[in-house]
Amino acid sequence: MRFLWLDVLQNILGWCYFVSWTLSFYPQVWLNWRRKSVIGFSFDLLTFNIVGYVAYSVYNLGLYCSPAMKYQYFSLNPDGVLPVMLNDVFFALHALLVCCFLLIQTLIYERGDQRVSNTCRAIVGLVAIYCVGFAMACGQNLTTWLAFLYQLSYVKVLVTFLKYVPQVSLEFVLINNLYWITSQMC
Repeated sequence: MRFLWLDVLQNILGWCYFVSWTLSFYPQVWLNWRRKSVIGFSFDLLTFNIVGYVAYSVYNLGLYCSPAMKYQYFSLNPDGVLPVMLNDVFFALHALLVCCFLLIQTLIYERGDQRVSNTCRAIVGLVAIYCVGFAMACGQNLTTWLAFLYQLSYVKVLVTFLKYVPQVSLEFVLINNLYWITSQMC
């Protein structure tokens, strides 16, 4: 039995989550714009973010908008609650749009010699091959499209873990270089 007050609370918290995470994207956009530079911003992080938010957007849109996906979900979870709400769809699409805007900033602003690493390219390539292969298996009715959506959610989880490694590494290098430069001045 579901309680109305829980649904209301879930909606309120969902939209609060949407607003707070949405606001977290804008300092980087503003910083890049103000400096007219993306030096210090990891292109690997951005690449992983784009892949992750594409996967997350497809997952959310599929579960929220597709009657076939809802049917498959409730067939497996007859007493379940749909795990995607409207705020999830809005957040995923908004995050993807902001990442695309950041991509444009990397193309037009000063970037130094920064580029997407070969490791990132390889990981993204493997993820793409995996997703295309899984989609082809769905097209041949070897598995369900709901299973494909679940795979996309796992891609988002993997990318969320991986995306911070390059930014932390880049900041470590920048801090060490700054330390080396300042220590040479004294």
